[in-house]
Amino acid sequence: ISNVEVTLNNCSINALGNSFQSEYVNEVGNNVYAGGVIGYIANYSNYDAENGAYGLNNITLNMSVRNEDAYAVRGIQNAVAGNDNYHSECFTGGMFGMVECCAATELNIVGKTTYKPLIYSYGSQDPKTASTGGLIGALRDSSAEGYSLVNSSVKNIHVVGRAYIQSQTGMVNDIYVGGAVGVAGGTDNDAVSNISGITVEDTAIESVGESAMLTYAGGIFGGVWWTADIPTSNLISRNNTVLASSASYSTYAGGISGMIQNNQNYNITNISSAKVLNTSVEAVT
Repeated sequence: ISNVEVTLNNCSINALGNSFQSEYVNEVGNNVYAGGVIGYIANYSNYDAENGAYGLNNITLNMSVRNEDAYAVRGIQNAVAGNDNYHSECFTGGMFGMVECCAATELNIVGKTTYKPLIYSYGSQDPKTASTGGLIGALRDSSAEGYSLVNSSVKNIHVVGRAYIQSQTGMVNDIYVGGAVGVAGGTDNDAVSNISGITVEDTAIESVGESAMLTYAGGIFGGVWWTADIPTSNLISRNNTVLASSASYSTYAGGISGMIQNNQNYNITNISSAKVLNTSVEAVT
C-alpha cells in the first residue's frame, strides 16, 4: 500500500464496542480497532533490512474538524476483558488502530492549527491494556516476525486515552497514550524490529486512568514493553504537551516515552539520538 493520500474533512471515524460481556475465554475476543485509514493491518512486508522492503509506504492523512470538541477518530470498548492481553481491548490510532508484523515508512498525519483533530479512546470496563497513538494505537510482533516504523510524523493533533477499572477485583491494568504510538510491544526474541526517524510536533497528548490503571503518556510512545531487541533512533518531540493524570493511582509521563519495560529474558531496547524540545511533561496523581 503506497503513495496514498487520505483526507478526512469535518468527519469522524468511530468504532464503538458496546457489548458488555465477552464470551471468549481462550481466544482474542471483542477487541476494538479504530484508525483514520485502517483499523487493523497485519503482515504487510515484514521488515527486510537488506533490501529495504516496506509494505506500507508514503501514506499521508490530512484531518480537519468543525470545532475543538469534535472527534476525528474514536474507539470505545465496553466489554469486560478479564485478565488476558488482547482480550476485549481498545486500540485507536490516527492512521492505524493496530499494526502487526508490517514494515512502514513515510506515514504522516497533519491536522489543522485552528482546531486540533481529536484521536480519542475510552475503555470503561477493566481493559487489560488500552492504547492510543497519534499515528498508531499499537505495534505488535508475532511468531518471530517483527515490524518497522521509519521516517514518519505527526503534527497538530490532540491524542486522548481514558480507561477505568470498575470491578475492583485487585487487577492492575495499563493505559498508554503516545504522540506517535500508543504502545510498541515485542514478545519474540527472534523478531527483528526497527523504529527510527519519528517526529511529533504541535500535538497534545493526554492519558487519564482511574482505579488501579497504571497511566502512561509520552511524546513519541506511551510505552514500549516486554521487548525483544527494538533499535530506536532519531526521535523528536517538539512543541508538545504530555500529561498523565489519575485521581487514584500511579502516573508516568516522558518527553519520549511514558514507560520502557524489559523482561530479563530479552535484550535491552536501545534508544539513541532522541530530542525533546519546547515540550511540557506532567504526571499528576
